Amino acid sequence: MVRYPHTIDLFWKSEPVKSESTGTYGAPSPLTLNSVCHAKPAGEGKQIMGADGNMTGFSFEVFLPLQSVIAPFGADVTVNIGAENISGRLKRMHNYQTFSKIWL
Repeated sequence: MVRYPHTIDLFWKSEPVKSESTGTYGAPSPLTLNSVCHAKPAGEGKQIMGADGNMTGFSFEVFLPLQSVIAPFGADVTVNIGAENISGRLKRMHNYQTFSKIWL
C-alpha cells in the first residue's frame, strides 16, 4: 500500500513587496507547491471555519507530507487521482506534527 498515491499542485501569488529604496510596491510573484498526497472525498455536509471566520463547505480532504510552506486561502489546487484531475480553491491548510492537511 502506497501512503501517498496521488499528486497535488497549488498555485498562488505572493504578497506585493515594498521596495525600501523607492517606497513602491512590486508586482506579486507566482508561487507553487507540488507534492505527493492522499486525497479522499469528504462526504456530504462537511464544513470548516474559513479564513474569514465563516463556516464553509469542503469536498475533499488531502493529506501530504509535512510542508515548510503554508498556501493561503483561495490558492488554486489541482489533485491528480490516477486518470482524473480534481480542481478547486484551497479552503484551509494546516501543518500537524508529521503531516500537512488541505481542505479543498
